[in-house]
Amino acid sequence: MTYWPTDGLLDALHKWTITNPAPGNRAWGLGIYLYPLSGPKISSVGDKATAYGGRDAKWIIHYKHSWSSSSDHNKMMSHHRSLSRALDQHTPCKGFYNYADKDFTCAGGSNRKWMEAHFSDVRRMESIKQTHDPTGVFHSRLTPG
Repeated sequence: MTYWPTDGLLDALHKWTITNPAPGNRAWGLGIYLYPLSGPKISSVGDKATAYGGRDAKWIIHYKHSWSSSSDHNKMMSHHRSLSRALDQHTPCKGFYNYADKDFTCAGGSNRKWMEAHFSDVRRMESIKQTHDPTGVFHSRLTPG
C-alpha cells in the first residue's frame, strides 16, 4: 500500500493554489492542510464498526477558503467549487465528517450520496434512527423528507 499522492492530485493542488489562486482583494485566504493517516489505531478497527467512513483513507485533504468582503463571496465560492471538482477527479468520494461540506461536489447534491461519502454504514444508521426516533423528533440528514 502506498501513501504517496498521485501526480494528478499534486497537479490539481498546484493548479488551484499556485497557477490559478483564489481571487479577491487580498482580504482573503486559502488554506490547504494535508494529514497523512496510518497506523494500528486506525486499521485495527473494522470498516463498519463505527459510523466513521474514512478508516481506509490515506490522507485528509482539508482546504478552506475565507474572505472578509461580501463582494468576494461569489468569486471565492466559485474557486472553492472548482478546486473541489478538480480534487474529485483524483480522490474517492469520501469526506471527513468533522468538516463536512454541505455542498460536497462529488456527491452530486444527493443527500444519500453525501451520507455514503461520510459514513460507513448508512443503512445501519437509518435502522437505528427509525428504531429509536420513529417520529423524527431529532432532525438530521437521516430524517426522511
